[in-house]
Amino acid sequence: MSIVNYLSVDFDVSPRIIWIDTTLSTSINVQDLIDTCSHISASAANMDDAVLLESSGKEYLTEDGSVKVGLTVTLNNAKIGFQSLGGPDWILCSIEGGNTVSVEDIYIDPRVYIPVIYPTAYISIERVSSSSATLSELSAIQYASFGGGVTIDVINGITGTAYNIGTLENPSNNLVQAVEIAGTKFDTLFISNSMVLDAGTDITDFTLIGKSPTNTEIMIDPSAVCGNINIESCNISGTLDGGTEIRHCSVGDLMYVNGHIHESGLYGIIVLGGNKSAIINDCYTVDQDNPPIIDMAVSGQDLSMFNYSGIIVIRNLSSASEEISIGIDAGIVILEDTITAGTIVISGNGMLIDNSTGTADVNTDGLMSKQTITEVSWDTVYIDTMNGCSGTAFPIGTSSKPSNNISDAITIAGCDNIKTFKIRGAVDLPQTFEDWTFIGVGSLFSDVINLNNQNINRCRFETLTASGTLTTTYTHFTRCKLLNVSGLSGLLVDSALQGNITMGGSGSVLTGQNIGVYGNTPGTPAVLNVVGAGRVFQASLDGAIQFSNADVGSYIEVGLKNGVAILDPTCTGGTASFTGVGNLINYSTMTVYNTLLTEPSIADAVWDETLVGHTVSGTIGKAIDDTLANASLIPAVV
Repeated sequence: MSIVNYLSVDFDVSPRIIWIDTTLSTSINVQDLIDTCSHISASAANMDDAVLLESSGKEYLTEDGSVKVGLTVTLNNAKIGFQSLGGPDWILCSIEGGNTVSVEDIYIDPRVYIPVIYPTAYISIERVSSSSATLSELSAIQYASFGGGVTIDVINGITGTAYNIGTLENPSNNLVQAVEIAGTKFDTLFISNSMVLDAGTDITDFTLIGKSPTNTEIMIDPSAVCGNINIESCNISGTLDGGTEIRHCSVGDLMYVNGHIHESGLYGIIVLGGNKSAIINDCYTVDQDNPPIIDMAVSGQDLSMFNYSGIIVIRNLSSASEEISIGIDAGIVILEDTITAGTIVISGNGMLIDNSTGTADVNTDGLMSKQTITEVSWDTVYIDTMNGCSGTAFPIGTSSKPSNNISDAITIAGCDNIKTFKIRGAVDLPQTFEDWTFIGVGSLFSDVINLNNQNINRCRFETLTASGTLTTTYTHFTRCKLLNVSGLSGLLVDSALQGNITMGGSGSVLTGQNIGVYGNTPGTPAVLNVVGAGRVFQASLDGAIQFSNADVGSYIEVGLKNGVAILDPTCTGGTASFTGVGNLINYSTMTVYNTLLTEPSIADAVWDETLVGHTVSGTIGKAIDDTLANASLIPAVV
């Protein structure tokens, strides 16, 4: 008696599964099967379950005992399954040393036979039967010798329908006679090698099992009758009749697909049909260089693809009532421009290349990719005119792959509702911008924006140089240099004015905080052209600035930290006010309020200070005040 450790039983399903652990053994001896299953059935935990099998054989046929009846095992509501290791390599397994058959219940007559084998992925099973039996067991042994189905080998098989043609030992060489042999006993055909199913073939409701997609290629001719068939472990192509279940196959160039495809590799063109849904589950692309194509056949068919891996192309859908649902495990979905209608939902982990047109509704809310993850937090388009690249496809415009021109950057920003540019290099603004942000990320000297006479109302600029003309009512500059800018109004913070600066139209207000001012050449002032009446300039300045063309209603208010302010003769109206430290040179006819501190004004204030009223001890003022108050002192007369 031999009890093996690689055999276990799942009692929770029906039929029960006798599992063989293929990491320990790829074969099971019928005697070991009997011994181990009997031992398991006899255990206390399983005594309430029906026995797993009954067996017969090993009776002596000769006096010397040299010939015995072969072992025959009848499984009771059970099947044998060899555990899959997940591929992609196929494993050849075997049942040796006897005959096996399975019935639904050994206690019910007539017995209803069921397949012995429980199919698993990437497992091929070879059945090796013993050769002798008693007459009383002959019918069961003959049935068991087929292994649950009729075997076809178009190369090495033979013609005929007599027993044992169609067994693994002596396969049939043609499909028509194999179907005849199967009769009402079997609905499974084991296909040993490649073959064509053509006219005269009727395999409706049959299961076709090949050795592997590599060894067994089946081409189904349009004339073959093959509705509601199951196909396993084959390379399948041709034309189906609908209601098909395909597992563990390579599937390509297949017409009229409606039904299910599971755990299979796809290639070529797969055309749906039959006005029914097609389900493709746990499948993958065979050749990434030539990805498979699912042809929706214009209308009538829905498509559900779950857990797909690899590249898949979808084409030809123009019906608004049809739906496509694709869950990507890792891969790319390509929608061709022949997708013009319908609802398409793409989810999972991967990419979508959407070339669909018309009214097609493409939903990618559940799709996760580098692009979609980036887009969730992406609020900036990057421009590098020196080292970037052209184009608008992701990831161009990201920090790792900036755009090299603002036109492409505008397109990218528009697709993702972004209104911030980070710029390295020189850029000319090509259009109107409103409420945008432009940030220099290189050098204040090299990151230069030409305002190019554009309307940039309520835009914000940071850490760059701006030049040229703008048409706007309000613009914000922070840590910028404004070089020869015209049409200026808004707010300046921690920035510099250089050269000739012209304010905007009537009513313009320009406010500055901590602004440096200087001319285009050393020793010359910046020139601020107020451009007539009705403008307001208010700023704290450091440096030299000259004001020109102020008129009635204009107002200039300057807080000088250290510098010179000049009102030239063209300033003929309005009011100017100056505070702080510095000098004012006034050639204007404006109303001027000057409280600037200069060396002469400070000296005058000291000498004009009163001699009394100083009360802080230790100060010169207090000492003088105390001296004057002392009546005992007689002033000397010189």
